[in-house]
Amino acid sequence: MRWRPLLVGLLLAAAPAGCGGSSSSGDASTRETTDPPARVLRGWKRLINHTAGFSLSLPPGWTTRRSGEGSTLVRSKDRALAVAVSADRSGDGVNDSAKTYLERTLRNLHGYRHLRSGGAAPVRGLRYPAARLNATGTFARTRVRQAITLYALHRPGLAIYTLAVFRSAATPAARYDPYLRVVLRSFRGRPARA
Repeated sequence: MRWRPLLVGLLLAAAPAGCGGSSSSGDASTRETTDPPARVLRGWKRLINHTAGFSLSLPPGWTTRRSGEGSTLVRSKDRALAVAVSADRSGDGVNDSAKTYLERTLRNLHGYRHLRSGGAAPVRGLRYPAARLNATGTFARTRVRQAITLYALHRPGLAIYTLAVFRSAATPAARYDPYLRVVLRSFRGRPARA
């Protein structure tokens, strides 16, 4: 698997807050279909990333920026939260479970000191089989202690989508939880375009 694009996206998200790129095996995208986008709540907007192949809903005032690797960086209105969204259609993304993928992603997350995590746990109520992994660590470049939550949503045989959420560990998670729940429930896959 090509971990570089994913890690570039993760580090891109971590630095300002203080995930990944799109890899393709080629075969999966030819079988992949577009899931109809979720209904967008009043005041929210729909984000479609054609390169990585996904859509999701964004809260009012949240901004996005695309990376050269195909990932999207989402920032909260107060800019205290960053979410790196990426797709992996390589062999690992197609075949790994969401839990296995998250554990491997965390092991490959560089730039942090004192990185600690719990185990990956399933997330219920989403369109695709999903898992979540919580971690904390100090981002070496900024010396800010961060809370990191990694989500993996798996379209079996097609792709794994990763949403890597970064915020200062001093900022309560409850500030963003209602928004992130809607973002995750709105997530839909589609074929990637080169």
